[in-house]
Amino acid sequence: MASIFLIAFLLLFPSHVSSQELQVQTFKQVGTVGGKSNIKDMNGNPCALIIISPFQNGFEFENTFISKVEAKDTAYWVYMAQGAKRLRIKKTGYLPKDIVFADYGINTLSSACCYELRIVDMFASSNFEIVDRQSIDDIYSQKWNYKGEKLSPVVKMIINREALGGKKEAQIAMANICIFEKEYKLALKWVDQIIEEGDSMCLKEMNGELLYHYALNIPHPEMYEEYDGREDGRDASLAFIIGQTLLKEDYDRASKYCLIAYKKGYDDAFMKSSEFKNLSNDISPDYLFSLMEKSFLLKSVIMNTSHYFGFYLSPIIYIVSRKLAEYGCDPARKLVAEFNELLGVDN
Repeated sequence: MASIFLIAFLLLFPSHVSSQELQVQTFKQVGTVGGKSNIKDMNGNPCALIIISPFQNGFEFENTFISKVEAKDTAYWVYMAQGAKRLRIKKTGYLPKDIVFADYGINTLSSACCYELRIVDMFASSNFEIVDRQSIDDIYSQKWNYKGEKLSPVVKMIINREALGGKKEAQIAMANICIFEKEYKLALKWVDQIIEEGDSMCLKEMNGELLYHYALNIPHPEMYEEYDGREDGRDASLAFIIGQTLLKEDYDRASKYCLIAYKKGYDDAFMKSSEFKNLSNDISPDYLFSLMEKSFLLKSVIMNTSHYFGFYLSPIIYIVSRKLAEYGCDPARKLVAEFNELLGVDN
């Protein structure tokens, strides 16, 4: 008898799945494309961009107005020519979904505008979310103390969906799940999103392994322009000085967070903390000031006094000098003091 029921279930299950229809949660304009893309339609006009989330494997999109489709980590990016009025979404096991933009108050897509389309998977939400709700809430209650574990695809999908929807507890859970699965880049994306939404204190609360990988991603020496030593290369010299100052700060931050990660029990972080500290120490504030002095500050001797006159008085020079002074550069301290004296500002 049990075998008969099993066979009947297996026969009925595909037909049940195929009857499911993807549902739209929201469709709205969220701004302009801006720097996200330079994709153009056949007429040379900037495409509209529809960001479709959450990401699910196997989505297909149909419309003659489509110029390009990109599968991102958490969403699909569908570029469409201006004037488009609808979009069809297809996925194996589901009925095709025709989305008429006018049903959501948008008659046609506009060039260079960005839209957000959120999909609700009715099959997953109606059949499994209630069953697994308690286990998911238990994960959320642990916050940063949650240790990632092997989860069922359905539970992970629900947590991921709620994280994409802005639920902070779900974002924290996804960061820990990604660390457990050694998906470090994805984990850091969730951390960055949490910080961008106003919770910078999370860096003190997260576990040592996650904080360690966050620290590794802080310094980016490749971003800063090399100084070529040209006598007339003032702009390049200033870019190098500013970049090295910022890089020194980054190395110090990375070293500090690695040390905290070590104290939280992540042993690999100790050696990396020392390495970052050494890299910071290799960047000499005195050398950077000498470059700035040579390229931007004209030192004059007037009435047997040694003051900086004829300097290129700009906020950026002043700010960089203050930062170098904070790092212990005596000539920078002197210059800042003279700046403040000329400007009538207390040191």
